[in-house]
Amino acid sequence: MATTSGGDIYSKRAPVMEGVFAVIKHIMGIRRFLLCGLDKVLFVSS
Repeated sequence: MATTSGGDIYSKRAPVMEGVFAVIKHIMGIRRFLLCGLDKVLFVSS
């Protein structure tokens, strides 16, 4: 990151967000979405 504060923010983001993506990929079995928008994605994943 360009600044120390930016690096601090990014280091806190990684554990939170990567856990969410891991659940979507591994547990839910969803690897990619072909549609945009939450309503369409929820329809595809159900």
